[in-house]
This record gives sequence, structure tokens and C-alpha cells, in this order.
Amino acid sequence: MTTTDVRRLDGKTLDEALDLADRAPFTSEERLWDWRSAGDRIDLFTDTVDRDALHSCGAALHHLRVALAAMGWRSAVERMPAGGAAGHVARLVPLWDRDPAVTDIASAAAISLRRGDPREYGAEVVPWSVLSWLVERAYSQGAVLQPVIDTQLRGQVLRANPGVRSRAAGAVLVLTTEGDDEKAWLRAGEAMSAVLLAATVWGLASCALPRAIDVPALRAQLRQTALNRVLHPQVVLRVGWPPVAR
Repeated sequence: MTTTDVRRLDGKTLDEALDLADRAPFTSEERLWDWRSAGDRIDLFTDTVDRDALHSCGAALHHLRVALAAMGWRSAVERMPAGGAAGHVARLVPLWDRDPAVTDIASAAAISLRRGDPREYGAEVVPWSVLSWLVERAYSQGAVLQPVIDTQLRGQVLRANPGVRSRAAGAVLVLTTEGDDEKAWLRAGEAMSAVLLAATVWGLASCALPRAIDVPALRAQLRQTALNRVLHPQVVLRVGWPPVAR
């Protein structure tokens, strides 16, 4: 008998995990994913297969993995299953084989605490020791996170998102992938989730800046200036210390 034979995921645990997964951030105007479960597997579907939809689906997939990990379940994931039905984004099989790590529990707790926060952030600089942890979290999901250092480019990114109040405070980070296909979009969404949850664990405020990627000229400039034309920009994020209440 293997450790995965010990138990199967029960309906109540699945419902709790899916409830947390559905709190994932999405870059579109509405939630675009749907869950279907049968036997020992959970399938993720979407009616819209484009960059925004798969970023959102990736975030939901990562949220589900985090929720299950905090409950002691490892996830075996097949992304963009070959020969699957239209809109079949991923298949996940939960495997019971370990006690949750402290980081798993902290990340799952952050799901309920995280909110997109476009307010003006505190002026204190986010130290590299924190940013490097966010970089590692992105890398663990198959993506590369890089800060936008160029002052002019950073200003253009912020101005493309009118809902963001500040034009100075906080770090602007671009989430990138080596490829630019459907699987890369999905992995970028998973990395976005990982970075935002890690930022929440650190006590940072955060928000996505989706309009920066929607502007073709700005996206091209991001790739040329910040990424040396090697990586593909997928999502732009902003993180910083929450404003101090007065």
C-alpha cells in the first residue's frame, strides 16, 4: 500500500478547496473558469481561450493547488491536456502523502486576506530581500519576475492603468515567460497567483496592472527595454507597503 492509497478526497474537502480557488485574481472583467470533478480528478475549463482567460485560469489552478497542499494533498497536474475537449485547460489529481508545510499553510491563509489594492502605497522601499522571495516564487511556477527599473518606462506602465492612484511608490514588476503560447499563459497565471500570495504573506499591498500588457506598443517596449527581447511579458504587478492610516 502506498501513501496515496490511504484516503481519497472527500466532497467537503473538495468544496472548501474550490471555494478558495475561486477567490483567485482575474485580469478579465469576470471569472472565466469552471470546475468539473469526476472520480479522483478535477478538471478546469474555460469558454474563452485567450491570454487574459488563461492567466485567470492559471491563478485559479495555483490557488487550488495551494488550498489542497495546506490540507495535506499534493497535486499531480496535466496542463492543456492533449486530445482534450475544447477549453479543457488542466486536469488535477489530488494525492494524499504528506503533512502540510508551514509555507503551504501561510499561502492558503493569504488567499482570504489578499485583495487587489490600487491605492497609493507607503513611501518606504520594498527591500530586495523581499523582492527576491517574490522572484523565487515566480520561478517555482516556471516564470521569471523582473522589476521595471527604467523610470520613463515605469511611468508609462503606471499611466496605462488609470485606476492606480500613485505614480511613484511601490515596485513595478513584470512577470515573463520564455514562450508565448497557451501553456505559457497558463503558467504565467500560476506564477501571478504565487507572487501575489507571497506578497500578502509579507504584508505587502499588491495589484495587477493589466492595461500595460493590452497596449501593443507598451508591451513591445517592455520586451525590448526591460527584457532584452528574450522573454515575453505576460503580467505587470505592483507591490508596496500599505499606506499608514492617519
